[in-house]
Amino acid sequence: MHHVRCSVVNDQHRSRRNGFLLLGPLREILLISLFAAIVLAVIFYANAIRWLETSAAESQAMASRQEPVQRLDYDSDRNSVLVQAWNGQFEEISLGDRGVVKKAMPPHFASFEASETNSTIVMQSLWAEQSQLYESVNIVRGDELLVTEEFLIEVHASADVRISRNGAIALFVRHEGVIVGWGLESTETTRWEYRLKFSPTTTSLSPDGNRLFVASREGTTFVCDSHTGEIQLSLPDIISCSRHATWSSDNRCIAVSNIYGMTLIFDAKTGEIVGQIKNELLFARVLKFSPDGRYLAVGGFDRTIRIWDWAQSDGKPQLLFGSSAQIGSFVFTESGSKLVAGCADGTIREWSLQTNEMTRQIR
Repeated sequence: MHHVRCSVVNDQHRSRRNGFLLLGPLREILLISLFAAIVLAVIFYANAIRWLETSAAESQAMASRQEPVQRLDYDSDRNSVLVQAWNGQFEEISLGDRGVVKKAMPPHFASFEASETNSTIVMQSLWAEQSQLYESVNIVRGDELLVTEEFLIEVHASADVRISRNGAIALFVRHEGVIVGWGLESTETTRWEYRLKFSPTTTSLSPDGNRLFVASREGTTFVCDSHTGEIQLSLPDIISCSRHATWSSDNRCIAVSNIYGMTLIFDAKTGEIVGQIKNELLFARVLKFSPDGRYLAVGGFDRTIRIWDWAQSDGKPQLLFGSSAQIGSFVFTESGSKLVAGCADGTIREWSLQTNEMTRQIR
């Protein structure tokens, strides 16, 4: 009996010891799991903090980011640039020390063009109402409203507004061929209207306001009288697919870019080709002559502005300005010594033609 009881006791001790030994691996697994959970929690917390900080920084950057620049025009009387962003925001930025001024806009503001002298702006609005499409034109000089007129658009075609360098003549060019013009020289404005024989796709008004360059949908390219539409000069078919055009300030030359990457300079009286430039990348997005007519600046799709002394050009630009984003628009200042460009990232930069360097970032 004694031996049997001892055997039973030993069996009980052995079972307890085996059970205790089994708790060891379980405790290790539990400790490892707890440690892993703590590490994961710390990592998650750190990532959450980093994500919140990054989101806050990105939100702040997005809040401070400017809208892409759609158009720039230069007002020499006020030494400022007028800037339209793609979201419709419209403002005047002084190149001196007057800062930024928000410009008053008509409802449904779509586009504008400004004179270089006389501080005159022609603005276009576009909206739909009760299944009808409307456009309006508002012309202001300083704080004075000179013209306001509304149009019911029966043919769904786009339109442009144009103004002469001195603000004396403004046009509303509808792409089905209707032209409406206003004379703004006297206290009482005059108005005229006519229809072109061809449907314009690209237009440019001469600095004196008397002639209009037209590249039509039908393939015909010409210069006409801006008051009557009478064709004064026919240009070669080589520019039938023109995209952009600009006049020299003395009204003597017209520069036109086509879809083949060429920029051609024409004598505005004879139609003779007096210069040509091959663009580096596709067709030009922006063309501008310097005020003295010596230089032609071309902005393409490669974030670069190339400037040619076009009468002496050997095929290579004399100046090259690079940007961090595509160029939306640019202007020469009145003296022609600087060029100001608005970019797709919302920045506005100023370059010196004398040093070939960026002098400042205005915005």
